Amino acid sequence: MTEQENNDKFLETFVDERADYLDEEYIATQTVSGSFYSKIYDGLIAKGTKLIEGPRGCGKTHLMRYVWLECKNDDSKPLAIYVSFNKYFRLEPFLKSKPDAISLFSTWALAKILFAAYEVANSIEEDSNLDLSAILLGSKSDLELLIVRLERSLYPSNESEELIDSISVSSVTKALHSLSDWLDRKRIIILLDDAAITLTPEYLFELFDIVRTLKSSRISIKASVYPGTTEFGPKFHVRHEAEVLSAWLSVEQSDYSVVLDEIIAKRFDGKLDIPADIIELFKYASFGIPRSLLVMLRDYIKDEGTRHQQKFNKIIELHAEFRLDEYRSLKDKLPRLESIISVGEQSLKKIVELIKQANSSLIDSDSKQVIIAIETENSPLFNRMMSLLVEIGLLLKLPDVSHGEDRTYQRFIPHLALLINERVFSQSSRGFSASSEVQYINRKNTKHPIRRTVKTLLGAEQITLLHLTLPPCRSCNTPRMSDNQRFCHQCGSPLIDESSFNKCMSLELFKLPGLTQWQSKRITELAAIKTVGDILSVQDPGTELRKLNRVGQKTADRIIRNVFVYVDEFLS
Repeated sequence: MTEQENNDKFLETFVDERADYLDEEYIATQTVSGSFYSKIYDGLIAKGTKLIEGPRGCGKTHLMRYVWLECKNDDSKPLAIYVSFNKYFRLEPFLKSKPDAISLFSTWALAKILFAAYEVANSIEEDSNLDLSAILLGSKSDLELLIVRLERSLYPSNESEELIDSISVSSVTKALHSLSDWLDRKRIIILLDDAAITLTPEYLFELFDIVRTLKSSRISIKASVYPGTTEFGPKFHVRHEAEVLSAWLSVEQSDYSVVLDEIIAKRFDGKLDIPADIIELFKYASFGIPRSLLVMLRDYIKDEGTRHQQKFNKIIELHAEFRLDEYRSLKDKLPRLESIISVGEQSLKKIVELIKQANSSLIDSDSKQVIIAIETENSPLFNRMMSLLVEIGLLLKLPDVSHGEDRTYQRFIPHLALLINERVFSQSSRGFSASSEVQYINRKNTKHPIRRTVKTLLGAEQITLLHLTLPPCRSCNTPRMSDNQRFCHQCGSPLIDESSFNKCMSLELFKLPGLTQWQSKRITELAAIKTVGDILSVQDPGTELRKLNRVGQKTADRIIRNVFVYVDEFLS
């Protein structure tokens, strides 16, 4: 398979398994509605604020879109308004340049809700030309123009002033009540997808203040969040304001395999020419993330190799590395946490090594060891490090346990794909036996987990590296002395943190992941387009790319598609 074919295969699989890209018919017919997920469906439709928690790929978007579709097609159910905040990062530059950035974000979020209300009303009434401006504070086109300008980091136009003045939490609440009456629906549920905007806490706090104040006797808010890292701000108290529902299927759950079987049956229509023990091992390697399971199964089917062991090992190795790469990418999004993220990777590898060593002495027993318990300490940087590993899905956090007075342990299971890749469950066998590995994984856990303190897990050298990575002065490149330093102590220039959005936009195009060497070399010849931001700002990027020798429409489309995939992944 050529380099280009490998890249196309990745993009095809990526798009196939992202719920954002699935059409309504697929969502309606290929969604598992029983077992583990029924409680989440019920919670999304029920009254009250619900937080749907889980790492990327566990199905939060799919669950919300399914409930939105069910409600839209059944007038006995609440009016469901689905809103995605996956483009919130495009407003991040306002934080550095506009004193009213938080107000602009609030206007954007509320306008998004109104626009989504317009769309569901159009769909229910089967009329795309409905004028609901008397109900929803403005025309659909005016709302869209306002949203698009803000997402381009542009200040609202003068024509939008009247609309902006009319948008507030109270006016939006009233508008939604009126729309519900007009559509003859008793209640409203607002599904806020990608609400866990953890990389910009200023906006996150404002969003959950909107959640707190927008709810009413007829309006219930549902928001998707990440485990471990979502901060809700000083005004939103989770225990009092909401119920948390986990969308992450735990490998410890008794019906774990059965639930994933239901998903496989739906997606592959019962036709899957893969040995049963291989499928079972892939289920555990997915670590409860349906998207990961489906991608690995599709890759296995498409692999033209004949040896099961070779195909399986290659896919597991690539999947383990992909998960680690996703974690490492946080260094670009959170440059001040670069050192913490690096220590986190080393800690994860140490945990995998400890578990492998522990299992080497359990080969002839009937138990396994996959849990590490770390004595709780008041170490914000260490806790931040562990929470990032949980957010990406590399660690599954179990309930804390107490061992005597003032001794509490946090318990974690590392991603099983990492353990499978390190042959933790196959040490007694020289060859490859998927059934033997599955039997080992299905053993009961040992009575006591591996116990460590922060010091014994990290070691003295790694502990010294557990600190914030502060960007130097842009004027004289002098390192900062503290996190809250506002002016350079060397030259006196103001110290400004680099915008993650700007960092994404400034990536040189030839460095874009997914390009072939030939494409990367050709792109350097472009005069007007040098960065990702240039591609997004040019009105017709395809024409610009086709100016290059031997670059036709297909190649130009592939490059542009790569840009959008990169931006979506970076800013989500």
